[in-house]
Amino acid sequence: MRYGRRAIINPLPVYCLPSFLPNLPGKPVKRSRIRNQSKKKAKDNREYTKLNRIFLAENPRCQCRPDSHSRCIAPATETHHRKGRGAYLLQTDTWMAVCQSCHHDKIHGNPGWARDMGYMINRASSHPIEPIE
Repeated sequence: MRYGRRAIINPLPVYCLPSFLPNLPGKPVKRSRIRNQSKKKAKDNREYTKLNRIFLAENPRCQCRPDSHSRCIAPATETHHRKGRGAYLLQTDTWMAVCQSCHHDKIHGNPGWARDMGYMINRASSHPIEPIE
């Protein structure tokens, strides 16, 4: 092989050369793209998007109670998954409509308080899920 004016002498046989060298004789390697998500996960995400739009339309106000007797009055823009998203992604009884401030600052910012209020539930818990009022 020649690159420019210098000849490159390669003592290795062709089958030992790395596949990224240009103009090598032999069969080209077929490369396939790895999916960002599986077909099942993509289907679940499409279903989740539909359910989430309906859920936020039915629950237009934030359901978070910053203290025991008052409710946040901001419009709900996000869905909080009280039991996590994994196996409970499509279970709307584990969802909670919240505003961005309550979701990030109060619920995820204070996980101990959120557990006490019932806004975060242990995934391994077998207790029935109490609805948010």
